Amino acid sequence: MELLFDQLPNTVGSVLSINSLREDLEVSFNTTKKWIEIFEKLYGIFRVYPFGPSKIKAVKKEAKLYFWDWSQVPKDRDKKALPSLARERVQRDSQEQGW
Repeated sequence: MELLFDQLPNTVGSVLSINSLREDLEVSFNTTKKWIEIFEKLYGIFRVYPFGPSKIKAVKKEAKLYFWDWSQVPKDRDKKALPSLARERVQRDSQEQGW
């Protein structure tokens, strides 16, 4: 889990590829997926999914990953680590769902 968490800052603001992370760590897809879900439940990271009509083929269905704590993000990824609107959206959605 620690190796995965150390690799996640490199994916901030990019499309999250669980399969690519799985290959880097040499673990199963389901294990990597579960670990990411655990990090989300511990409020270490959050994912933002694209929204809009599903008929638009240009919109990928994969989520983008962000950290709640920006200090985890390397300096060269700062531009992509400005998820203030994404963070507000996730907080609003979690409040609406009673999390």
